[in-house]
Amino acid sequence: MPASVYAEALVRPYREGAATLARADAFFVDFAIRVEPVSAEIARRAAELRSRRTGLKLPDALVLAAEDVLGAAVVLTADTAWTKMSRRARSI
Repeated sequence: MPASVYAEALVRPYREGAATLARADAFFVDFAIRVEPVSAEIARRAAELRSRRTGLKLPDALVLAAEDVLGAAVVLTADTAWTKMSRRARSI
Protein backbone atom coordinates (compact mmCIF):
# COMPACT_ATOMS: atom_id res chain seq x y z
CA MET A 1 0.00 0.00 0.00
CA PRO A 2 1.41 3.41 -0.88
CA ALA A 3 2.30 5.49 2.18
CA SER A 4 -0.08 8.22 0.98
CA VAL A 5 -3.02 5.80 1.05
CA TYR A 6 -1.93 4.44 4.43
CA ALA A 7 -2.00 7.98 5.83
CA GLU A 8 -5.47 8.51 4.37
CA ALA A 9 -6.69 5.22 5.87
CA LEU A 10 -5.60 6.33 9.35
CA VAL A 11 -7.40 9.70 9.40
CA ARG A 12 -10.72 8.36 10.69
CA PRO A 13 -9.15 6.04 13.31
CA TYR A 14 -7.14 8.97 14.66
CA ARG A 15 -10.31 11.06 14.85
CA GLU A 16 -12.18 8.30 16.68
CA GLY A 17 -9.50 7.54 19.23
CA ALA A 18 -7.05 4.97 20.50
CA ALA A 19 -9.36 1.94 20.35
CA THR A 20 -10.24 2.52 16.69
CA LEU A 21 -6.60 3.20 15.86
CA ALA A 22 -5.59 -0.07 17.54
CA ARG A 23 -8.17 -1.96 15.44
CA ALA A 24 -6.86 -0.32 12.27
CA ASP A 25 -3.28 -1.25 13.20
CA ALA A 26 -4.38 -4.84 13.86
CA PHE A 27 -6.10 -4.97 10.46
CA PHE A 28 -2.92 -3.93 8.66
CA VAL A 29 -0.89 -6.50 10.59
CA ASP A 30 -3.44 -9.32 10.16
CA PHE A 31 -3.55 -8.84 6.41
CA ALA A 32 0.24 -8.39 6.14
CA ILE A 33 -0.20 -5.06 4.40
CA ARG A 34 3.12 -3.57 3.40
CA VAL A 35 3.43 0.21 3.37
CA GLU A 36 5.71 1.50 0.62
CA PRO A 37 6.89 4.94 -0.45
CA VAL A 38 5.47 6.27 -3.69
CA SER A 39 8.37 5.84 -6.09
CA ALA A 40 8.65 7.51 -9.48
CA GLU A 41 7.83 4.15 -11.09
CA ILE A 42 4.63 3.79 -9.03
CA ALA A 43 3.65 7.40 -9.77
CA ARG A 44 4.16 6.90 -13.50
CA ARG A 45 2.10 3.69 -13.49
CA ALA A 46 -0.67 5.47 -11.55
CA ALA A 47 -0.68 8.27 -14.13
CA GLU A 48 -0.91 5.70 -16.92
CA LEU A 49 -3.87 3.98 -15.22
CA ARG A 50 -5.66 7.30 -14.71
CA SER A 51 -5.09 8.26 -18.34
CA ARG A 52 -7.02 5.15 -19.41
CA ARG A 53 -9.82 5.31 -16.82
CA THR A 54 -11.27 8.79 -16.42
CA GLY A 55 -13.15 8.04 -13.18
CA LEU A 56 -10.17 6.52 -11.37
CA LYS A 57 -9.12 8.64 -8.39
CA LEU A 58 -5.44 9.12 -7.58
CA PRO A 59 -5.46 7.16 -4.27
CA ASP A 60 -7.03 4.16 -6.04
CA ALA A 61 -4.63 4.46 -8.95
CA LEU A 62 -1.69 4.53 -6.53
CA VAL A 63 -2.84 1.29 -4.88
CA LEU A 64 -3.32 -0.45 -8.21
CA ALA A 65 0.00 0.87 -9.50
CA ALA A 66 1.85 -0.19 -6.35
CA GLU A 67 0.48 -3.72 -6.50
CA ASP A 68 1.50 -3.91 -10.14
CA VAL A 69 5.00 -2.46 -9.74
CA LEU A 70 5.75 -4.37 -6.53
CA GLY A 71 4.26 -7.63 -7.79
CA ALA A 72 1.74 -8.11 -5.01
CA ALA A 73 0.07 -11.51 -4.98
CA VAL A 74 -3.33 -9.98 -4.29
CA VAL A 75 -4.94 -6.62 -3.57
CA LEU A 76 -8.07 -6.59 -1.42
CA THR A 77 -10.80 -4.06 -2.13
CA ALA A 78 -14.41 -3.26 -1.40
CA ASP A 79 -14.68 -1.68 -4.87
CA THR A 80 -15.80 -4.35 -7.33
CA ALA A 81 -14.72 -2.13 -10.26
CA TRP A 82 -11.11 -2.85 -9.33
CA THR A 83 -11.56 -6.49 -10.33
CA LYS A 84 -11.98 -5.27 -13.91
CA MET A 85 -8.78 -3.21 -13.70
CA SER A 86 -6.44 -5.74 -12.12
CA ARG A 87 -6.20 -9.49 -12.24
CA ARG A 88 -4.84 -9.39 -8.68
CA ALA A 89 -7.81 -7.50 -7.21
CA ARG A 90 -10.14 -9.47 -4.95
CA SER A 91 -13.41 -8.05 -3.71
CA ILE A 92 -14.02 -8.48 0.02
